[in-house]
Amino acid sequence: MGYKSWVRVARCQLLVICLFIMVLSVGFACLTIITGLGSHFTTFTEASPADNPIRDLHCTMILYGSFICGLLLLTLLLSTMSVLRESQYLMATVSVTYTELERIRKNSQQK
Repeated sequence: MGYKSWVRVARCQLLVICLFIMVLSVGFACLTIITGLGSHFTTFTEASPADNPIRDLHCTMILYGSFICGLLLLTLLLSTMSVLRESQYLMATVSVTYTELERIRKNSQQK
């Protein structure tokens, strides 16, 4: 296979990866919204006393989920643009963003 066909295959693979990242981020956003606004979770946090740490933990997890979802969507946007425009600077930015997501995941597992 020639050079152009390899580039075309690589671009298709990267676009499929972008599709899976989009599905992951949309699923994570739906899960965060259901957890934050779902009636059973809202009742649980509203019924608990004000000094209960569950209420603070619930709010923290909603903010954490929103932050991760935003990072996934930003990474999706950057990676799609870098594949379509074949920009090396955008690819480097996406690589740094994935590295930060991995670092955040490792730090959350250690706690």
